[in-house]
Amino acid sequence: MFPQAPLDVLVDAHIRLNVQPNGRRFGGFDPGGGSDPSAFVIAEGPVVTYAESWQSTPNLKQELRRAFGLCDRHGITEFNADCCGIGNGLEAIAAELNAERRKGNQQPITMHPFKASEAPLNPDRPCVPGSSIKAKDWYPNRKSQAYDTIRFRAGVTYQMTQGETGDPENIISISSKIPAEHLNKLLLELGQVACRETPGGKLVVEKYGASGANASPNLADAFALAAAPRNPPWNFPPDQDPFWEWLATPQPGY
Repeated sequence: MFPQAPLDVLVDAHIRLNVQPNGRRFGGFDPGGGSDPSAFVIAEGPVVTYAESWQSTPNLKQELRRAFGLCDRHGITEFNADCCGIGNGLEAIAAELNAERRKGNQQPITMHPFKASEAPLNPDRPCVPGSSIKAKDWYPNRKSQAYDTIRFRAGVTYQMTQGETGDPENIISISSKIPAEHLNKLLLELGQVACRETPGGKLVVEKYGASGANASPNLADAFALAAAPRNPPWNFPPDQDPFWEWLATPQPGY
């Protein structure tokens, strides 16, 4: 899914392109459940500034508490979490932990449940910027949408590092300040992810590789969760957005 050339330029691409990691901070949490490592990735605007995986336990509350601790340490208040399979039950646990935080006068942390099998977000909009294909016609689910978003942004980043034009809003970069153990693992996991087109013309992501024999790419999954398309605070089709309707209507005193 990720050609080697774009992967090779992702590390510190933001430095070469003079783009600062100054956008919204957002996380991605992939729980392991004891059999797999858990992983947490933080994206600060276009730059992945933190990535860590650790040997997990079957205790989901303990795993989520550690994820909340990472949020506190790095100053983020929102993250996506894989709430399917192993992560089933995280929503109730997050509510418990936030109740504890309120009692301790700590700011609650918003955990957004990410369910990979659900339909893609914004199904009637282009699958990626500039495409004539709608998201619903290319992505069978949110997982494929998340990974393809990274692939598109990695491609834009590669083009721009080669001197071609591109929209800086679409670049993605991985900081070299991430400890080598986790940085190298993340890049290796991205390299194993494969994809194929179904007979019905949709994109299927094979995260265990083309053979299906590789280990689960926990850091890559957490990266996909952190970088996945997100709904804005209000999400209306462009021609039904009440803000633009209000703006187009003469207002008293304006």
